[in-house]
Amino acid sequence: MPDHESQPRSFVLLTGSTGLVGGLVLARLLECQIPVAVLVRGNRRQTATERIEAVMGRLEERFGKLFVRPVVLNGDLCQPGLGLSETDRRWIAENCGSVIHSAANLLFRPASEHPDNEPYRTNVDGTRHLLAVATAARINEWHYVSTAYVAGLRDGRILEQECNVGQQFGNDYERSKVTAEDMVRTSPAIRSLTVYRPSIVI
Repeated sequence: MPDHESQPRSFVLLTGSTGLVGGLVLARLLECQIPVAVLVRGNRRQTATERIEAVMGRLEERFGKLFVRPVVLNGDLCQPGLGLSETDRRWIAENCGSVIHSAANLLFRPASEHPDNEPYRTNVDGTRHLLAVATAARINEWHYVSTAYVAGLRDGRILEQECNVGQQFGNDYERSKVTAEDMVRTSPAIRSLTVYRPSIVI
């Protein structure tokens, strides 16, 4: 069970912290002395904690400073309940007041060619699992990292609120991000939602 002293529900629950965007978000949060809990899964080479320690080492080298370590929650976005223990889900409910959902699968090839139906498995099912855990934990502040490409193949003037208007898509990634964004936009459990729209990340 994570052990970290802080104010009640002051933690941000962050997904995608091992990715490029999520790692930089993690660094900025820690710079601002905001307590962070990261959802990370282990792999065949590293545990969840080892993966985060590798990320922290790269961030410290890049920024030239030491960071307080986040709380590591060993789980899996693609599993019901986020693959977390009951103890960890209870910890989230007691300590986390907001979510930053940065995790995403960026594959552009058709989902029909992927054995795990990616990118839908991560981008849609993963968002659904996170929403279920956050709802149970009474977390109603969300920050969702979407994409500018929810516009699909449209051109001309496209308004921010025009997420899903029956547009055609260039690939399953775009379609999966619209589906996930619709999910969080229409959730009655989310009272405060901020959507971010990166285009190209280099």
